[in-house]
Amino acid sequence: MQAYKCKMCGAGLDPVLGGICTCEYCDTKYYVSKSGNIGLAGEFCNERPQSAISQISFSIKVDDVFMITGRGVVITGEVAYGRVSVGDSVKIIKSRGQRIESTVTAVEKFRRLLDSAEQGDNVGIFLSGVTKAQIERGDYVIKGELDLVTVKEYIAGRYLPTNEKVLAIDFYRKATGLGLKEAKEAVDGIFAKR
Repeated sequence: MQAYKCKMCGAGLDPVLGGICTCEYCDTKYYVSKSGNIGLAGEFCNERPQSAISQISFSIKVDDVFMITGRGVVITGEVAYGRVSVGDSVKIIKSRGQRIESTVTAVEKFRRLLDSAEQGDNVGIFLSGVTKAQIERGDYVIKGELDLVTVKEYIAGRYLPTNEKVLAIDFYRKATGLGLKEAKEAVDGIFAKR
């Protein structure tokens, strides 16, 4: 195993891979990734759980949902993250965690049809394979796969509850497409189990 030294006082460290260790002389906290990279616990390492968040390429919170005769179900809202195009497969994430598969049939902005929508756009997204009753305000529509177990392990192993919880909540929001309140509750639950 590689020898680790404290960057503050030069003392030897005895870290656990994938965890946080504290220098016994100066109390500086370090995070050691599973691959052996070390950094101050407050620093955000370049390593991200690829299977957890990198496959999420779009997220939008449903502001309103309605049915247009002859065109189908449409949701409206501001694109929170990423990009969605006509023909993309998406998942509707309900507040209780249920998921419904759907396909984007059209994207509309101010009554103008678009091929795609990007972060920051206020749009209407037409969905096929769902009914108006299946979607409600506050649900999230995401594109991609999400491994919540990996996200939870990453947060639990990477962040400190005192000074890094805000980063953990932000990370969890981006990874899951959930709102601030739901993400905060989930992260609080992760920290409570540590």
